[in-house]
Amino acid sequence: MSSINLPAMTKDEFKKIQPYHQFAGKLGRLVSQSMREPVKEVGISYEGSISKLETSFITKSLLSGFLKKERVDSTVNEVNAGMVAKKNEALALVKKFLPANLVTKTVFLLKSKVIFQPLL
Repeated sequence: MSSINLPAMTKDEFKKIQPYHQFAGKLGRLVSQSMREPVKEVGISYEGSISKLETSFITKSLLSGFLKKERVDSTVNEVNAGMVAKKNEALALVKKFLPANLVTKTVFLLKSKVIFQPLL
């Protein structure tokens, strides 16, 4: 898979990240819909063997899902999500790599912090 501004990867590499990629987009949309306050920062943590893979595609999916519809007036996709975030919300994206297979999302609101993490 390859496109301008997207990471290059083989089909095998994409198969490994595909479930996380799909989950990240859905999680981004869910979290965005549940936030009432303006968001100043979005954090994503990669834990375990997934942290050794190409995670930028997953990150772009999460950010794209988060910025869809109600958050911004422009069309958002995985290619332009980073630029749209900076332009429209002054939104910082923080990535961390930790041990164990898990993807979490942390949203920092103006007065609080919300962590979304699947229960395994």
